[in-house]
Amino acid sequence: MFKQFAKLFLVLVVSLSLLLIQVGSINAQGLTPTPTPAANSSANSPQATIDPNELTFSMLKRSEIQLVGNYDAYSFTFFIPSGWKLKAGAQLELSLGVSFNTVIQNLANEVFTGGGTLTVLIGDQILSVIPLNQNAETTISIPIPPQLLISNRLDQSLSINFILNSGISCKVDQNTNVFIRTNSRFILPHDTIKPDTNLVNFPRPIYQDLILTDSALLVLGDKPTAAEMRAALIVAAGLGGVSGNSLLLDLTTVSNLTADKQKANHIILVGKTTSLPTLKQLNLPMPISNNQFENPQGNPDDGVIQMVNSPWSDSRVVLVVSGNSDIGVIKAAQAISTGTIRPNRSSNLAIIDKVQTTAASYSEAEDRTLAEMGYKNVVVQNRGVDSNYYIFNIPPGFNPAPGAYFDLVYGNSALLDFTRSGIVAKLNGRPIGSIHLSDVSASQAINTTRIQIPSSALVTGRNSLQLETTLSPVEGVCSDQITNQILWVNIWPESLLHLPLTETSLNPSVTTKNLSSYLPFFLSSTYLTDTAFVLPEKNPDAWRSAVKIASFLGDQANSPIIDLSVFYGNAVPPADRSKYNFVVVGRPSEIPVLSEINTGLPVPFLEKSDTPIISNYRVTYRIPPEVPMGFIEIMTSTWNPRNIILSVLGNSSQGLNWAATALTDTTLNWRLAGDFAIVNDKNILNTETGIQSVGTSVTVTPESNGTVQIPEISLTPAQPSNIRPSWILPAVGVSIALIIIILAIVIVGGWSRNRTRQKKS
Repeated sequence: MFKQFAKLFLVLVVSLSLLLIQVGSINAQGLTPTPTPAANSSANSPQATIDPNELTFSMLKRSEIQLVGNYDAYSFTFFIPSGWKLKAGAQLELSLGVSFNTVIQNLANEVFTGGGTLTVLIGDQILSVIPLNQNAETTISIPIPPQLLISNRLDQSLSINFILNSGISCKVDQNTNVFIRTNSRFILPHDTIKPDTNLVNFPRPIYQDLILTDSALLVLGDKPTAAEMRAALIVAAGLGGVSGNSLLLDLTTVSNLTADKQKANHIILVGKTTSLPTLKQLNLPMPISNNQFENPQGNPDDGVIQMVNSPWSDSRVVLVVSGNSDIGVIKAAQAISTGTIRPNRSSNLAIIDKVQTTAASYSEAEDRTLAEMGYKNVVVQNRGVDSNYYIFNIPPGFNPAPGAYFDLVYGNSALLDFTRSGIVAKLNGRPIGSIHLSDVSASQAINTTRIQIPSSALVTGRNSLQLETTLSPVEGVCSDQITNQILWVNIWPESLLHLPLTETSLNPSVTTKNLSSYLPFFLSSTYLTDTAFVLPEKNPDAWRSAVKIASFLGDQANSPIIDLSVFYGNAVPPADRSKYNFVVVGRPSEIPVLSEINTGLPVPFLEKSDTPIISNYRVTYRIPPEVPMGFIEIMTSTWNPRNIILSVLGNSSQGLNWAATALTDTTLNWRLAGDFAIVNDKNILNTETGIQSVGTSVTVTPESNGTVQIPEISLTPAQPSNIRPSWILPAVGVSIALIIIILAIVIVGGWSRNRTRQKKS
């Protein structure tokens, strides 16, 4: 009996212990975790210094590079910063991780010693051949001859190529892996010089595609006209397009242009000569006389672009986007948005006579060969991986129709190891198909394989079709003396792209109005022509948020030129209201036209107030009016049911900035949903007002002492709670009671059995 009792008691104790552990685990999950201190925190170690002569691979936006045997290759392009004049002593310092099987035996019992080489080229010139003869982390310094750092490309870029040859691996697999670490670097001794201001190189030096990308500051007059504001947002959208929205852009006015801002940024002056007194401080190729550019060969509405070295910083430039009239300023801005500028007699001056913003009808055929797209025959002959890119465009206002495909016409050598050779097709970096090379394809010069193109892989604007070819020789011809005539794949220009398109047709009256799907309305028109911003006339913080949004839209549109419009909130002409999809940016109380559409907003605002009237929600919170909040709303346009109005609002400068960031930051904007969102820093609360469950309706009034009702709906991940679940205590109580009852039963049963045995005896 005692043994049975002990076993039963042990089971119950273990069960109760597990239950209590679970309770502790649940409560522990609700606590805010204490972050682990970084190993190299500034509190424990001196701050790392950056060599001013170095460009690390991470600065060049390279992640860790892995090369895998048999043969592999990798290349990328980079720029020398425009303000550097190189001196002797340049080096490439490679941080490598190398691993391979040092001794290998093949099926014929032949024994080989592992190893290989890593060939490094700059351009098409071999810089070094590095032997790979040990498994180790190693750092190798390679001197760079000065002539290899002189670019012969139009864009002044340089290319570096890495080619792995693991030697015997075409006979046996020695599992070779070479990792080129991100702390690999170019060491480039240099003198700092003033940047080149030749407009042929635009957008350099303002945008250089480095991790240390310079910031640019748009500068307007203190009282910019709507046309000058339009020009500033066109410039922002254009620079967003050419930089992938990675250029740090901000905006200020002439009177707020401090000495610190002048030193820290490239300056972009936007406006007429009469609006920009700062122009008089610059040594311009086209001088100013009587507040007008001296342009005797032109006309009063010419656009003028000039770039000069900054008088406030030796490493910065000043870009002037101007003209003697509002029309001229807009022309100059539109020319900037193309990303390509043709200089006048001076290399740093351009004069714009006309700008064509009427979109030509799309005339590209559905079926186009690579030859018709401007590409010639390509013969791939390198061992390892090689890539060729083919660029095509989908114009704004068009969507890909189902049924797109690419017919690849190719031929290949019969001396390939077909288990290790093939072609992978990628569209915009995503794999969409692959081709197996074989004896059959080698037996004929022309082979055709159809690769279906998913519509979801296509984007408006520039698309990149990549053909990634991997070539490995057949075992019988494995030798260092393999020639390019043995390994080859032909990509014939008869290869055909079938790309059916349909004109975009969006109707908010039948299309779900949702913050997650607002972009197609703005991208449906060529050049953003159907997009207009509505801004407060006297709020530079709202203008700064508009710059952020314009840069984002420019990147998304990927348009060859930008032609968006701008209106101030007190002057939106009735005749223009039905033409556009509007982006309203600012504080509601500062945008008079917002009062005309206020009742149509998913969540309206109190008259002449920045306080939203949020009703019919489950939970009401009291939020003091001084607490910053951002608001994003989408609605069918009051003036044209085929258009939309996107409102990016805030009750303060901080709240407005939060709303603009939530719309443009790709780490946040995927969380937008419904037709109304409240933004508090990085916390986004979404709702669909048309389907919100009705609770107690409370309307905010001036007497409500700042009460603002927040919907209890959020797409943000739920935070763990530190509140003990309600079932825990009852469960523990029941468990303890069961233990007591079972113990009593066991004791009584044992006593009864002992008594019975005593009577029998």
